[in-house]
Amino acid sequence: MKQRSAKLRPINHALCFIPDELQAPFKAHIEEMTTSIKNEEQEYKRDLDSSLKCADDNEHAFMKMSKLAEQFKEKNMDEFSEKMNEEILRRLQMYQTNLQSSLDENDMQAALDIMEKIIQYKRSVSEFIPGIKGIYETTRKSTIKSFERCSKVLAEISKIEKPEIGEKALSNTIACVNFSHKQDTTDGKFLPEIAMQNCTKDLKIMRDYFEENSRNYQDALKEMAVDNLHTVISISKKWEKLLDRVKDFSMKDGAMKSLIPDVQNVATHATMVSDVSKEIKSLKAQLNVELISDETTKFETKREEFFSQLKKSISKLKEIDAKLQDVLPTPVNAKESEENLKMKAKKIGKQLLDTASKPELNQVECDHFRKYYEHLIAFDKHLSLPDVEAQSTVDTSTVKVFEKVTSCCKEFANSGKDLGKAAEALVAVKLFAENLPMFDSQINTDIDEALKKSKEKHGPKYITDLNKDLEWVLGASWESDLPKILGSTLYENFNKARNAIFEGKCNSKEVGVEQRKRDHNASKSFMAALNTGNIVAVKEFLKNQNQGANLVTASSRTILLMDATGSMSSLLSAAKETVCTMFERAASILNNLALPSDAFQLQFVVYRDYDCREDGILQSSPWETKPSNLKNFMIPIAPMGGGDYEEAIEIGLWYAVQQSEQPDSISQVILIGDAPAKERPAIARDRNASGGETYWSRTKYKTPTYYMDELQKLKAKNIPVHTFYLHDGAKNNFQIIANGTSGRCERLDINSPHGAVLLTNFVTEEILRKTAGDQGNIAVDLYRKKYVKGYLG
Repeated sequence: MKQRSAKLRPINHALCFIPDELQAPFKAHIEEMTTSIKNEEQEYKRDLDSSLKCADDNEHAFMKMSKLAEQFKEKNMDEFSEKMNEEILRRLQMYQTNLQSSLDENDMQAALDIMEKIIQYKRSVSEFIPGIKGIYETTRKSTIKSFERCSKVLAEISKIEKPEIGEKALSNTIACVNFSHKQDTTDGKFLPEIAMQNCTKDLKIMRDYFEENSRNYQDALKEMAVDNLHTVISISKKWEKLLDRVKDFSMKDGAMKSLIPDVQNVATHATMVSDVSKEIKSLKAQLNVELISDETTKFETKREEFFSQLKKSISKLKEIDAKLQDVLPTPVNAKESEENLKMKAKKIGKQLLDTASKPELNQVECDHFRKYYEHLIAFDKHLSLPDVEAQSTVDTSTVKVFEKVTSCCKEFANSGKDLGKAAEALVAVKLFAENLPMFDSQINTDIDEALKKSKEKHGPKYITDLNKDLEWVLGASWESDLPKILGSTLYENFNKARNAIFEGKCNSKEVGVEQRKRDHNASKSFMAALNTGNIVAVKEFLKNQNQGANLVTASSRTILLMDATGSMSSLLSAAKETVCTMFERAASILNNLALPSDAFQLQFVVYRDYDCREDGILQSSPWETKPSNLKNFMIPIAPMGGGDYEEAIEIGLWYAVQQSEQPDSISQVILIGDAPAKERPAIARDRNASGGETYWSRTKYKTPTYYMDELQKLKAKNIPVHTFYLHDGAKNNFQIIANGTSGRCERLDINSPHGAVLLTNFVTEEILRKTAGDQGNIAVDLYRKKYVKGYLG
């Protein structure tokens, strides 16, 4: 166009040299061409202005600008090209400045919007305007650096104080990645691969930080470490918005899904608050309970555990209230739970004082007093909350109880030689000692003092007669049984107990009588066989009478270890009367199973207490296969000794261990008694009281032993100890002994109408179980079907 205009100027100048008549047509044509050129220039100018004006608004303007640039170049329209170049470069330089300002202000989205325009200019006219590429590269580098800085911020999130910085860095990072992904389809990768890789690493570091905080939270919640909980919840609260955005992007499809690490298992702030709120609710529920229950009343360990747990719960609740209130949405209000506990403890204190203030305390009231007393003591020991005044209440109630104890002791002292009245007074005092064990030491001291004065006043025989009468009738636990007969006359209760003993002995003799009948009938049959010349019957009788132990078949050897102290007359009588029946029945069952009926031996061993000295503390029969010999052994055995409650079971077990070390060893031990084994302090006390170590060092019992030590030796040899207790006071100890050696433990009411039968069954069953070997259980089942009434199998 410029060349055409230049060519028209000399032509137009040359018109003056041609004839006038020829000028008009040429001039008109030249003017027409000049006007056309001017019109075309105006049109290009309008198009250029229009495209430059609308370039930032739509894609079509950039396409038009690209075409114009191409036309300007092809038509050598340098003036238009220069104008376009000048305007576009000026505009891009302004964009460059604004982009940098946006990056400096951390406004990545504004910078990317500007970058989008620069890229559009680059795509449209960069081949016609060389300066565009330089601006693009400069602005791209600046954007990438800003992106990398945001990525590093996320990697160092643990060091950032203000969460808005991290949130903004994440928004900028996401915007940049999405922008780059959009550019990938038309203009290559805007963000270089190395920048994307580094961003991935940085985001994983951020993920690791959140996961570590989540793990720390789980550990802190498990241990209820309140300080640690405050730390992790504060962190989660601080980054709650950021973490929610990360979780959202990790679940959505798009450019960020492959870049954002999976954080779905990271505990959110809402989860943490919910979990801690549940723990608070649980603690409050643990505290909102009654302070007295059947379990805490019956078992001291359960009571201690209960109040110890209460202390832990209230302490933890108060700690949470003090340290987590600023990170929890609702108040903890530990004070309310504490006041509730105080109210319940004060109620127990009132019940304790009301009970102690009653004129008399019977069995039930003593149980109530002990319940309130022990629970208030445990409450004060573990919780010790202000304003409860637990110790003051306990002290006052104790004074009121001992006023009653003193009164009973005075009645005992004033009873004179009236044994019944003295026993009733003693029973009243023992009621307190047995039912209020927290005072038993002091009460027993008062009783000892009262007995000492009575002994000085009336002589020792008075006290001895009282003790013997009580133990013989009521058993080894007479001291604990005495309070139970309060309210009836002493004579009636003693008479009832004596009748039970005599009835039990009569039942034992009935078993013996039945055995004697069978022996008598066998003897009559033997005499008849002699008279009739029945040699076969004579030989069979003589074989049975004179048969010894079976030396071919492996023999079962059982020790029947019995308590022979003052309270055991019924047991000793029953053992003597039933031993023959035991042997006869065992032999019968073994014959039914085609097993040798003489493959077992039995030894009777009795133990007493250290007050019986060396000759009386333990007596034993030889190993026997003849029940008559064992019966003869029992004839001179009499109940004696046993001044305190526990007996010298350790001596009996020690003897069993000695027998187990013999070549034939032993198969099992059957222990029967009405009192538990002694603990070490009691053993030392009783040995000292009965001669001291100077005496015992000259006996075969010179080295003190302990029942658990002997039990371990038997256990090591797989020798079971079966236990049968006559009184509930021995139950726990006998269960420990039996369980420790895989033995059997059951109650044996020897004074019941069926006491002798039960003794026979218990002993015979265990002999059969051991003697019959693999058929032991079959033998016991067969025995029960044949001899135990009502057994159905």
